[in-house]
Amino acid sequence: MLIVGEENNKKLVPLKKVVVNAWVVDMIAEVNITQIYENLEKDKIEAIYEFNISDTAAVCEFEATIDDKRKIIGIVKEAEQAKKEYKEAINQGYGAYLLEEKKSDIFKCSVGNIMPGQKVEIKIKYVIEMQHDVGAESVRFILPATIAPKYGSYVFKHKKMHLYTDSDHFPLEFIINCRMSSQIDSIISPSHPKHISKYESDGQSIAKVTLNQEKLYYLETDFILLIKSRDIDKPRQSF
Repeated sequence: MLIVGEENNKKLVPLKKVVVNAWVVDMIAEVNITQIYENLEKDKIEAIYEFNISDTAAVCEFEATIDDKRKIIGIVKEAEQAKKEYKEAINQGYGAYLLEEKKSDIFKCSVGNIMPGQKVEIKIKYVIEMQHDVGAESVRFILPATIAPKYGSYVFKHKKMHLYTDSDHFPLEFIINCRMSSQIDSIISPSHPKHISKYESDGQSIAKVTLNQEKLYYLETDFILLIKSRDIDKPRQSF
């Protein structure tokens, strides 16, 4: 979520679109998340972006684009040096971004200055080792609800809450490509059974799962996908 934080006046920057592209290879998944936000305020804002991620995951890319023109790509630096350079950029009126681990499962990104009417596209890529359901020959792929929250378009101001309406709904797109070493026996979503479509290849070890957007405008709970494949414990391929 992208948040503008002030004392007694906290707001969520409106979320306009969420796209998830994931590649699952046996027990490993590469996940690309794109979120688009828009500053609807009359003044520039300095926003904080927080997102939840499993402690078994590793963020490998971060990118922010403003109005499809200016692109910022994350670079790994020593923590104190990164914070110093971020503060200097903000004080000079530049847009700046700072990504840091807040806890083992939460990353915080200081997005910096966003001008009125500007849209910010944030891309995060991470790699994660998925859970193995012992005895079920399935792997469990999970997307946290925080990437497309129910109140993604809520605005909080002076303890009054903007009501959620159909006009606040934003596009939500998921594409999950699966490639297993052995035949895929089944793919189910215990969390969203009515909202997925599956496409299997002739090879039977490759499949694609997409999101059926009908009546699904946000994630109220984590999105869970169970992929059942034979001999899941055998030596695996890598990306």
